[in-house]
Amino acid sequence: MVNKNSLSKELFNTLPLVFREIKKSFLSQNIPLAPNQIKILHLIHCHSITANELAKHFNVTPPTMSECIDGLLEKKLLKKVKSEKDRRVSKITLTDYGQKEMIKARKKIMLALDKKLNILTTKEKKILFEAINILQKTFSTNKN
Repeated sequence: MVNKNSLSKELFNTLPLVFREIKKSFLSQNIPLAPNQIKILHLIHCHSITANELAKHFNVTPPTMSECIDGLLEKKLLKKVKSEKDRRVSKITLTDYGQKEMIKARKKIMLALDKKLNILTTKEKKILFEAINILQKTFSTNKN
C-alpha cells in the first residue's frame, strides 16, 4: 500500500519533470509562444471569457492578466468583443490567426510528447492513461 505522503511527494517531484519536457519541446520546435500563452489561448478557445475570469482561473491579479492579454492582442492572436448586455464588459476571443497559431503550437507539443511517450509499452500507456484520468477527476473538482 502506498502511503498518502509518499504519493504526494512523488507527484510533486514528477510534475516539474513533465513541465521541463514540455518547455524543451517549445524550445526545440521553435514555438513562438510561451506555455502560459498557449494555455490562455486554449482556455479562450474553449470558453467565452473576460479578462477577470482569466485572472481568476490562472490565479493571477487582473493587472498581470491584462499584461498577458495585451501582449497577445499586439500579436493579433486575440480580440476584445464588447458584451451586448453590458457595454462595460469585454469578452476575449481568438482571432482566426490566434486559433491557427494555438492549434499549430499544440500539435507540435503533442508530437514531442508522443515521441517521448513512445518508449512506454502498451500496458504502461494504459496505466498512465488511467492515472491521468484519476488526476483529472481529482483536481477538476472543488473538493478540499
